[in-house]
Amino acid sequence: MKEVTPKEAIELLESKYHIDGQIDNVLECLAIRHTAVEALKKQVPMKVEEIHVDEYSCPACGAENCCGDIGLIGDNYCPECGQAVYQEN
Repeated sequence: MKEVTPKEAIELLESKYHIDGQIDNVLECLAIRHTAVEALKKQVPMKVEEIHVDEYSCPACGAENCCGDIGLIGDNYCPECGQAVYQEN
């Protein structure tokens, strides 16, 4: 089985497909799919906006976090929401 990246998995999960069964089963499947997509989106790095030399703003939740030079300190995730982040140097 071929491994897929988080981005590819999101595309596959968000694509339209038919779910058979009773409405409760369908709603449960849709809820599971939604949860999986949201979790996968957190793994796709988003570019941060630097506020000051030592602070950055998370693009997902807007939290202002210290140590904005994440390329040097290795801060790969927002400590508030868990979104994967990166900073271009």
